[in-house]
Amino acid sequence: MVVKLCKCDLFTSRRVYNRQYGGRFWIRVCSIVAALLFISLAYVSVPLKKTSWPRVSVSVNFGQNIDHGKVAYRAGDEVVDGHAGYSSVRGDARDHTRDPATVSSAIAQPVEKQTASPIRSTQPPEEQTTLLPVCPYPSPKLTGVTLPRIRIDTGNSESTVEKELFSLLPGGCWKPPSCRAYNGDLAILIPSHGRHDTLIKLLRYLVPLLQRQQQDFCIFAANQSSSSAGARFNKGAIIDALFVEAMQHRNWTCVCVHDVDLIPENDHNSYSCPHTRVVNLIGGTSKWSYHLAYPSVFGGVTISMVNHFRRYNGFTTAYWGWGSEDDDHRMRVVWAGLNWTRSDGQLGRYTHVNHESSPTNPDRFALVPHARELWQVFGLNTLRYSVEFKHVAKLYAQFTFRLPKQGQRSAQH
Repeated sequence: MVVKLCKCDLFTSRRVYNRQYGGRFWIRVCSIVAALLFISLAYVSVPLKKTSWPRVSVSVNFGQNIDHGKVAYRAGDEVVDGHAGYSSVRGDARDHTRDPATVSSAIAQPVEKQTASPIRSTQPPEEQTTLLPVCPYPSPKLTGVTLPRIRIDTGNSESTVEKELFSLLPGGCWKPPSCRAYNGDLAILIPSHGRHDTLIKLLRYLVPLLQRQQQDFCIFAANQSSSSAGARFNKGAIIDALFVEAMQHRNWTCVCVHDVDLIPENDHNSYSCPHTRVVNLIGGTSKWSYHLAYPSVFGGVTISMVNHFRRYNGFTTAYWGWGSEDDDHRMRVVWAGLNWTRSDGQLGRYTHVNHESSPTNPDRFALVPHARELWQVFGLNTLRYSVEFKHVAKLYAQFTFRLPKQGQRSAQH
């Protein structure tokens, strides 16, 4: 066929040429080969540049994860080494500690990929806390008797004490930075009632002691409004109101009711939460030559589980004026079927801060014999109060409560 093509008359008509030698077929074949050859030459002469697609993160106001090829959009995520970091505990990427108003919608700059670099965790602080080890018990930071260092008459201005206790968060809050408190967190309830200077003296020594014990705590103090019941102070109602306000702040494990005029002398006297009983930490005070006023005294400093405090209906609200409310407290603990213990006489030593005596309750001795009848009538379940003033300072959160007038039962919420 090639010979015939070479011998063909160049001036042969197109019809005869196509019919005899299939010229149209060979024209198509040559066109395809030429096109393929052109593409091959172009590919060899102009090498393709390899490109990479960086991963980009966008912070948005909703908790979604949208993946468009090489671009990832994840709510509130941080991008580290080209990967989106998120909580492995929760299993999602939402940052619950971030204020939505601060979430940016700007696109982060592409991050060059590196090797052997960890992914940063964005889990909420409370989840990071649960991953910490439990603090050792007893704490290795304890120093023992602090009596030689207690000078309650000097250097007790609030600004001075704030500088000394610089590590406190507002509201008198603190927790160990490297471990979890041994027996849960602790709300300190102090019915100070106008004894502000005494409160500052107490906190100057109580807070460092709690820090050495590696407790997780906040300080709540309270006054009673002068419009409540004249000159008589209802200590039980103030403690119950403080308890209610503290529980709105956090779901506490334990509660400590602490008289404002008693300073602990030994940091081995543990404020850790007792899970099975109520503990009275007073082994003796300087007022009574480090003895107890009477064997069954239950005032001063007591610690109980929150569920136990509710179980015995808190403190009585029936006593207006100082006296006998602590004895009523002890009887409530017993009637609720709970055990109570007392700190050792040497560990439980407290310095008593002298102050002007408050008006006593002239009816207290008449009320004590009827304490069991009043147990479920006067307490947390019938508490009524209003908050006249609230102030969150560096050393404490302080409230002023208005209570029903004298003679009225603190009944119905």
